[in-house]
Amino acid sequence: MVLYPYFGILLWVQYLLIMLVTIVGEQIVSSWGYYHYTDKNRFFFSNIPASIPFFWVFFIQFSLIISRLFFTSDLLIVFFSALLTLALDLVLIEPYLSRKKGFWTWIPKENGMFRFVPGRVNRFTAPFGNYFTWFVLPFLMNALLMFGVKYSGICL
Repeated sequence: MVLYPYFGILLWVQYLLIMLVTIVGEQIVSSWGYYHYTDKNRFFFSNIPASIPFFWVFFIQFSLIISRLFFTSDLLIVFFSALLTLALDLVLIEPYLSRKKGFWTWIPKENGMFRFVPGRVNRFTAPFGNYFTWFVLPFLMNALLMFGVKYSGICL
């Protein structure tokens, strides 16, 4: 609701897109066996915890709110929001919810989608592709809001 006065109906479009992309994406990627959600998650939608799409929405929109506090350039806001979301996943979400709490476990893949990333670079909790997604999806979704309002006037 904090963002609604600025983005209007586009906020709901973004929300629905994030939900759709995360539900479909989680179904596809988890079916490839990169990770497994544990029973510590209480409610599931198919094989995905019901909370996961809402996590994505929260962190993407939270990053936009924070970014708007520090920047005035639309492009900087979008870029920093994606960077902030990536950083939150890198230092908070993965280490705490995966490693410490055990809500999901990562399964190493020899011939994974991002096998071109050298092993010496990929020393994090999750594979490189996870962090790539935590940058790209927020970037695209927040660009939809920032540039959608500016160039289409849809929110009015």
